[in-house]
Amino acid sequence: MTLYEFKLLDKEKQYDVIFKQGTFIEYHLELNRRFALYAVDKL
Repeated sequence: MTLYEFKLLDKEKQYDVIFKQGTFIEYHLELNRRFALYAVDKL
């Protein structure tokens, strides 16, 4: 799946792809924000 194809999905489908097929990479905290980086179709 390309980034373009991923961005065409609705938010619910994006979450499904990330949490079912994604590999957790890193977690980052900023003042009032939390970020989690996942890889999908990592080569």
